[in-house]
Amino acid sequence: MAVINDVNGSQAFLLLSALSFLLIAYLVTSFVYNVYFHPLSKFPGPKFAAYTRIPYLRAQLTGKLPHYIKALHDQYDSNVVRISPDDLSFTSPSAWNDMFVLQRGRETFQKDVIIYGNPPQGVHAVLTANDADHVRMRRILAHAFSEKALKMQEPLIQSHVNILIDQLRQCSITSGGKVDVEAFFRWATFDIMGELAFGESIDCLRSQRHRQWSSMIFDLSKALVVMSASRRYPWSEKTLRHFLPKQLMRRTANNAKLISELVDRRLKGGNEKQDFCSYILKYNDEKGMTVPEIKANASLFMAAGTDSSATILTGCIYFLTQNSNALKRLSHEIRNAFNTEEDITFASTPKLPYLRAVLDESTRMYPPTLAGQPHRVPKGGAMISGNWVPAGVAVQINQWAAYQSRQNFVEPNTFIPERWLDDPRFSADQRDVYQPFSVGPHHCIGRTLAGAEMRLIMCKILWFFDLQASEDTKTNWPDQLVYLRWQKTPLVVRLTPREVPQTE
Repeated sequence: MAVINDVNGSQAFLLLSALSFLLIAYLVTSFVYNVYFHPLSKFPGPKFAAYTRIPYLRAQLTGKLPHYIKALHDQYDSNVVRISPDDLSFTSPSAWNDMFVLQRGRETFQKDVIIYGNPPQGVHAVLTANDADHVRMRRILAHAFSEKALKMQEPLIQSHVNILIDQLRQCSITSGGKVDVEAFFRWATFDIMGELAFGESIDCLRSQRHRQWSSMIFDLSKALVVMSASRRYPWSEKTLRHFLPKQLMRRTANNAKLISELVDRRLKGGNEKQDFCSYILKYNDEKGMTVPEIKANASLFMAAGTDSSATILTGCIYFLTQNSNALKRLSHEIRNAFNTEEDITFASTPKLPYLRAVLDESTRMYPPTLAGQPHRVPKGGAMISGNWVPAGVAVQINQWAAYQSRQNFVEPNTFIPERWLDDPRFSADQRDVYQPFSVGPHHCIGRTLAGAEMRLIMCKILWFFDLQASEDTKTNWPDQLVYLRWQKTPLVVRLTPREVPQTE
């Protein structure tokens, strides 16, 4: 019996040794192949990141992915780096056109489904739809975001901006001048987008509290990042779903139900209001959108069309209060451009060059789009920024890394609006890399609306108030975690109402 046990023990030991040897051989072989013989081995990047996705996932799950990508571009002083075994990051201006502009004889780059996943209800919005459905939806939505539509929507937007100014004034008086502008910008953009998407205000500004969408965005962003990471390993996706907070899942379901009810109510209201649905109803023929698709796009507008503008506006206020010369110059430009408040309109605000420069520089320093727009190289491969990239490789342009690159901008970490005004100090700036709304057929459909909204808000704030940093303003305020979007903290500044010219 002892002999048999010894034999069985020896066999088990030999089997374990063989398995250990095979595992080690596999790991060594994988390392050697990924680092030295993989088609992406010619691109700069850490050897460990070339071998395993662990550094990328760690940065993603800890809210440091843009920081990780930027650090690699800085470390290797290159506009292309390998950030994981089959992922490349680009920061060069030409990458935008190479990846997103249609080119004859080449298939389009498709969104990386591992990152984007499938929509919760199985219905795609314009952001994630395939090429054919994207064209179909965008044809309808283009009417709702046209210049003509914007002119019709201006009174509605003006009314909400006026409410914003009134609420800021009241808050500045009752709080000794200290105001959390981050909250107010989020409330204002939600009210505006709610009225445009559903024909009724969410009423965040008057209640001065976050509603369901507003409070859920940040929590949902974290959950989406976790699920995106888990899709790299299909066996873990279903398991991780069980660890997501039950309250978040309930709120997500309630959010979808609320959007459905709001859209149904709006569709029954007909075509009288000048909002998105009025144009969708007017042009929704047999090639139009289904009701579930209208609901999916309404949900997208509430998420993307609110946080982006609020992020840029909040960043703009922060940088201005930290740069007194820029604040003084912008205030002077605005206050000398208009005789009365009524002169501040969608038509007049684009004529202010320094305002445009300040908004562009704020977006460069603190861009709202941070996911990198991950896509997969189509069949046959493609040239990106002079580099041949094989088919199937994941590629992205992280805007924050590109905008903070010393290869693209002089003094990239410094807020200097003059760089957008042809100041000779910045003649070497690669301004073509600045594409906050993307390029090509998939560029942001709401870019005109967002620009008009932000210019109007900034003009009215600096028309009615003097601004300065308060002792509660954190000098490192932009140093935040990122889960698809900045995890913004309150930005408390001092607002002092000023005497303004009165309408005669």
